[in-house]
Amino acid sequence: MIDKILDNFRNNNISSDLNKDTLIVKKNDFYKEQIIKIQPIYLDPNTPDENIADSICIPNGDAQLPDDISMDEDVKKYGIESLAWYRSFHWKPIESWGIYILNTGINHIAQKIFFGHQNFNSLDCYQSSFKFLLYHEFFHYITDIAVSILEATHQFKIKLYENYYYKIYEKPNPLEEALANAYAYDNITRLDPGLKRKIHKFMIDQPPGYCDYHSYLNPNKFNLGIRNLTHLILNGIPDMEVKIINDIPFELLFDIHKVNLSFNNVPVYIIQNNPNPEFNFNLITTIPSEKLIISKRFMKDLKKLPNDIQKKFEKTKELLKLGINNPSLNWERIKGNDTLFSIRINIDYRASIKLVNHGEWELLRIDKHDALYDKPGK
Repeated sequence: MIDKILDNFRNNNISSDLNKDTLIVKKNDFYKEQIIKIQPIYLDPNTPDENIADSICIPNGDAQLPDDISMDEDVKKYGIESLAWYRSFHWKPIESWGIYILNTGINHIAQKIFFGHQNFNSLDCYQSSFKFLLYHEFFHYITDIAVSILEATHQFKIKLYENYYYKIYEKPNPLEEALANAYAYDNITRLDPGLKRKIHKFMIDQPPGYCDYHSYLNPNKFNLGIRNLTHLILNGIPDMEVKIINDIPFELLFDIHKVNLSFNNVPVYIIQNNPNPEFNFNLITTIPSEKLIISKRFMKDLKKLPNDIQKKFEKTKELLKLGINNPSLNWERIKGNDTLFSIRINIDYRASIKLVNHGEWELLRIDKHDALYDKPGK
């Protein structure tokens, strides 16, 4: 679906120039040097929503959380958009569209919300923070798609998104940000209800609009909020009056993502702006054979195993090339250790694997499940 929309925008020159005074342009300009060095990441389509951050890692996963590079004042002034932002494909250049997440933004959320929660270690905090920011920005992507569908009914002759953005969104108390925060809150607390208090404390300190998320936590109120947002989008058409009719299910436009959209549809840029490279994040997607190091201990384990298991291991290496979130691999982090992961060889056997350098992985052990988790290697 998104590919067809993007093709339409490119072929018909639908995208517009974005005002240089907008926060998005200022952010992209400020981090220009970091952005040009990174490639967009596309999350694996096989990954369930609750596991979308499982492939986040850091070079030294056992490292303690660094001192917070305080972004409190920015968050109070600009909301979550000071930590991450969404750039619409409605803006030129269209190739720059996607979700942008600051490395320091992930760290800030980790400190404010997830640090000290239950038995969370450093990597738990980082992965949860990435997920939190991703949910918020993904709602902006859903809105982008919904507006495009409305524009398509006018053969894209009326620039609904552009009118809405300048006339409504950029004004005080943006409803879209309240809904985006409510969307993030709901998705995170549904997985872990124990986080409600800490997330509320973080949300309530954000500017008007953002901090109004609590008005839309009830499903019925959230749907009413969607209807009001759609009204605002339609009301951005010059000289066109649109009466809000609360029984029109405009929320169906926003529900289309449940069938036709997923996290892997939108490019994600992680901006490595942390002054300490030890805390620069990587998102593991694939592990090519040339990036795979086989330890002596692993080879010793492998040679003891039956031929059919050794052949299965060769197939496993091919799956790593395609994507670590392939269901057959059953990629897991070994609990209690931020640097060790395991992959399935077959129903009985698993292998432990460790990030040793940027992009390079070392296979440590191969054994039956319980034995491997008892002694996964170092």
